[in-house]
Amino acid sequence: MSYNVFQYDERRSKKVKVDEDNIKELREILAEFVFLCLKEERPVSKEDFEKKIKILPVGSYSPRKDSKDKFRACLKDLIWKYTELTGKYCGCQYWSVAAKSLFDQDRNSSPMKDRYQLAKCLCDRKLIDNNRFEHEHVFPIKRGCENFVDYLSGLSKSSISHNEIKALLDRLAVGCVVTGSEHKKVHKIPGNFENPWLRYEGKIQLVPNPNWQPPQIALIKQARLVLALQP
Repeated sequence: MSYNVFQYDERRSKKVKVDEDNIKELREILAEFVFLCLKEERPVSKEDFEKKIKILPVGSYSPRKDSKDKFRACLKDLIWKYTELTGKYCGCQYWSVAAKSLFDQDRNSSPMKDRYQLAKCLCDRKLIDNNRFEHEHVFPIKRGCENFVDYLSGLSKSSISHNEIKALLDRLAVGCVVTGSEHKKVHKIPGNFENPWLRYEGKIQLVPNPNWQPPQIALIKQARLVLALQP
């Protein structure tokens, strides 16, 4: 029984191909949707979304219909999809040492559960902070004075480019599995546009993953979040 928390969600393999090439293609399409949303100042409908992406590896595209600002609700949901594309918990490429330790501890006490059952149990909000998971947005999506939705909304629609949006998403739209206690430590810390991982410096350590992309490795190293990556 495999308990590799970085492994992509194979449960949907019969419905959607989940591998590096497909994930790369999906990120390009999601970046295009964000670009069009900003350029045309209108939300992307579920119908238009599903013309290009019928099914996502994790979750579904469903911006809130009751939102007063459907444009911002659309941006928020598209960013969400980008951060959890490979997995909200299992499959997410960034885990804190404390969250991974919690997962392993529960795995050893419940060996008959598969990794998805374990993750589902450990994200229960009824659990105390030290005993549960959070999918934390390394750069805050919508809270605080420095958040991604506000930043994207403020870009000049006449000068933005698809490549610029893709680069921003690659750098800032990142999810990390942390414990509830760790989430509280960084919850009110504003985002850093140059290096989103600086919010975690001195507060959270990451489990090394060989599949991290080089740009993220450099940012993580700068924030000193993995001892093995220290100079």
